[in-house]
Amino acid sequence: MSPAPVAKHPRQLIREAVVELLTGATDAGARVWASRMRHVSSRDLPAIGVYTTEESSPLADVSPRKYERTVTVAVDCMVEADESVDDALDALAMQVETALMADPTLGGAALDSALMRTSIGLVGEGRTQAGCATLEFEADYETSPGLVDLDSLDDFATAGVDYDLAPADGTPEVQDVVTIFTPDP
Repeated sequence: MSPAPVAKHPRQLIREAVVELLTGATDAGARVWASRMRHVSSRDLPAIGVYTTEESSPLADVSPRKYERTVTVAVDCMVEADESVDDALDALAMQVETALMADPTLGGAALDSALMRTSIGLVGEGRTQAGCATLEFEADYETSPGLVDLDSLDDFATAGVDYDLAPADGTPEVQDVVTIFTPDP
């Protein structure tokens, strides 16, 4: 028997959705990565890195337990550091904003998202410097720990039901089997 597939964390799904929305939608073309660790050389610029930095998870409901989460998604826009670095950063940042604000649910991966802040500067040293604008979006989603993903379950077909009549003594007086019949289409 093969192991059950491991479900992806909603944060990963959000990062992947942002990458998908940005790939081909900006001057970075296909140079959009879901990673803060990818080494980017000057020949790869412009480029975009997408990663998550922090998350709040307030409890929204106790029973069944539900969390209303807000994750910060950082989008690093990197361009060549030359005399037009600020203009290039602004142009790439505007392309990112346009693409992500056109789909605030990030392809259905989030309930909503919004741009919260932008930081602009240089990264690297000496001849390997690049301009970098980090756009921070907040994406909202909900989780209910312990609940099973319905798509991962087999179809429900048969149930066993035991009735322990009053006064309850731990011995079922009536037992039944319920079979769900679904006619073929």
